[in-house]
Amino acid sequence: MLVVRREACCLPRLLSKLTLEAALKAYEPRDCRRRRRSCAVTARKRLERVLDAAAQRGPEGFARWEEVISPEGVAAIVGGYA
Repeated sequence: MLVVRREACCLPRLLSKLTLEAALKAYEPRDCRRRRRSCAVTARKRLERVLDAAAQRGPEGFARWEEVISPEGVAAIVGGYA
């Protein structure tokens, strides 16, 4: 939560001291770092959902995930996570 607050405060603080163009340019590196972290979390969550579905459908185990979940099923799970 602290990171969100810091992010939420950063741009207004920059805007109070700089022009819009300068503030956005100063914020850009921070925004890129935040987006990379957010994308990494989202990718891990998508993978976790696929692994959970595979484990649920193949409780006795499996050698390949395709044995218990179709590529279309994976696409549906991954596509459903925003």
